[in-house]
Amino acid sequence: MIAKDTGRSGPTVYGILDRLEQDCWIDSEWEQQEDPANNRPRRRMYRLTKRGRTEAFDLLSERRPHCVRKLIAAIQAGRQ
Repeated sequence: MIAKDTGRSGPTVYGILDRLEQDCWIDSEWEQQEDPANNRPRRRMYRLTKRGRTEAFDLLSERRPHCVRKLIAAIQAGRQ
């Protein structure tokens, strides 16, 4: 789904995800399938770590401040 959403090839996306995991920005785990007879491969699930959220926020603040303002507004709207 990430590759499709970004328009990047699978090897590019998975290379980036591997580096983010090595740098402790994300954690990952294999999906637990409820039905082993399901005929599809398990998916790898990724989640930002606390460090990853902080680093991503700092990077966005530096390079895309308008995105940070929108993100903060969306978070605040969700809390109300």
